[in-house]
Amino acid sequence: MIDSKALILRLPQRVMVSGHFHRWVAATPSDQLDWIGEGPLSLAPEDRYFMIVNALCEFVCT
Repeated sequence: MIDSKALILRLPQRVMVSGHFHRWVAATPSDQLDWIGEGPLSLAPEDRYFMIVNALCEFVCT
């Protein structure tokens, strides 16, 4: 599992998105969000986020 808290705190960006890990993840420094890519996220302007988006194959989520 990714240590998302340590990663988020090291990055200078407020929002970081990565892909192709074959999973959906959204996290803040304090918690992993209950989100598996099923819909949009509302991001609080005062928080920092790290998100992983699942791999796409022919523009279809796998």
